[in-house]
Amino acid sequence: MGENQGKRPEEVLELVDAATSALITSVRNLSDEEMRAPSKLPGWSRGHVLSHLARNADSFAQRIEGALRGELLEPYPGGRQARDAAIESGAARPAVEILDDLANSADRLATAFNAIPNDGWERPISYVGRTAPLSSAPLARLVEVGVHHVDLGIGYEPQDWSEGFVKLALPYAVASMERKVGDVRGAQLSWHLHATDGMGEWLITRTQEGSSITSGHSHADCVIRGPGGVILGWLTGRLQLDVGDLEVIGDRVNASLLPELYPPLA
Repeated sequence: MGENQGKRPEEVLELVDAATSALITSVRNLSDEEMRAPSKLPGWSRGHVLSHLARNADSFAQRIEGALRGELLEPYPGGRQARDAAIESGAARPAVEILDDLANSADRLATAFNAIPNDGWERPISYVGRTAPLSSAPLARLVEVGVHHVDLGIGYEPQDWSEGFVKLALPYAVASMERKVGDVRGAQLSWHLHATDGMGEWLITRTQEGSSITSGHSHADCVIRGPGGVILGWLTGRLQLDVGDLEVIGDRVNASLLPELYPPLA
């Protein structure tokens, strides 16, 4: 479940371009009033979501530009407080300014991706609390755009995610969960995630000594079965467990704990 590395990730870059174009098309006619309306994220308007995506693009571009100079830059200079302040001030702007910022920051990131030489994708880039190869950045950006597009509450839903997006984003979300296993301990409990469209199967196990996530089919206390995109939507909090396409075998209360214990993308 490691990061992509070693060569230019052409497929992911194409998906980033497509997801970005779809996002910009969806929001290009939002009025000031619509921009200030609540998103699906508590406490955030649509302007907050789009300002976050713009600053996220700038953050990736800055880190890539730094990596090509041999510098390892932090995701957000000034830390979380500076990040939150930039999003808050950005959300207060007129819609036209937010939309121009979104497009310009996406263009800057696309330019940064294109500047990475074929032998440069293994250079390190910094994330919060870890580093990974530059080849990890397109997938991380793709997931940001795809998931937050849903958060805008403008008619784009998890069922609109493409098969190519889900094929990459679901393992990415599980890998994000895996990075949290060291922090989760408790009474023994296990979950089996089974994407019925062949997107993957995973066993998540919690014990008093720690947790683990492994690939493949195995017996578990709770089984959650359904299409990969629906599982991804549930794991990321964009769909409820009782959505019709998800089948739960075992205790539903215990099943529902999984995204809370190992929150992906958080």
